[in-house]
Amino acid sequence: MTLLTILLMLFGIFFLGLVFLLAVFFLLSYVWAQRLLRKFDGKSNQSQNNGEIITSDIENFDPFDAFSDFPILGNFFKKQFANMKDGINYFNNSIPKILYYWNPQYLRINATQHFLNSLEIGEPEKSFQNHLYNLGKLREYKGISHVEGNYYLAEAAFEKGLAQIQVELIKNEDKWLINNFIVNYLFQLQSN
Repeated sequence: MTLLTILLMLFGIFFLGLVFLLAVFFLLSYVWAQRLLRKFDGKSNQSQNNGEIITSDIENFDPFDAFSDFPILGNFFKKQFANMKDGINYFNNSIPKILYYWNPQYLRINATQHFLNSLEIGEPEKSFQNHLYNLGKLREYKGISHVEGNYYLAEAAFEKGLAQIQVELIKNEDKWLINNFIVNYLFQLQSN
């Protein structure tokens, strides 16, 4: 067998495996969507038959109930979704407190030991002084624009410009901690 034949066989096996995984993914997605629609429709019909007026069936509806026959998969997705939502809530509550006064103490209190050990002497105080001088105080926190894994991105408008805040969050037992904190200037006005 030549090297080309072996490579073609490996590519074929990889391609078939990829097709198989996609087929399983779409099958599970289809089953989940069907169960989701059936459960939601069932709740709507039940509320109409009883004569009850329910403001919104969606408020009491858990889309992960559709995975009831696949408890491991359903619990995994439910846990990941809840974890992400919890991280977003923590981010939206804590990061504006740091940004408004460029508060290094609040960052230190909520940081991992690994992050604190990685800081140079005099940090984050020195960089926060620079940010306060370059950007000024926080005017508008625009919220999270992107989440990827443990990395959360948000934009904020300050007195003198716009910045993107990139934070890595880690959950240690039941407490969220900041493992990295980066400020990227998007637009800076001229200082007087």
